[in-house]
Amino acid sequence: NGNRLLLARAFENIVGNTLKYSPDNAIVSVDISTADNGIIIDIADQGPGLSKEEIQQVFTPFYRADNSRTQTTGGYGLGLAIVKKVIDLHKGKVKLFTPAEGGLCVRVYIPSPAAQSLS
Repeated sequence: NGNRLLLARAFENIVGNTLKYSPDNAIVSVDISTADNGIIIDIADQGPGLSKEEIQQVFTPFYRADNSRTQTTGGYGLGLAIVKKVIDLHKGKVKLFTPAEGGLCVRVYIPSPAAQSLS
């Protein structure tokens, strides 16, 4: 019951980032579970990860965690800002964290339509 095109764009940005910043032959994992009247999608990579300071900034439009990345991976720093906007429009939440094994995990929570109507 969400906007399929916007959600596809958001997840395309997340998966695209995991592929860009993971080493060749790395594993990108996707875990989907239900919780708190909605779904949780965890997308984790084996890349270099981000510092706590970078994690706090990456949803800001045009923010690049490392300007040298622009030269090697391209992009304008809009991908995660788009992700946040799309998930916000669906009354969800998105956060990034560093798993114990390293890399970066993007966690997206999207409430069920029934839970959305209660808020």
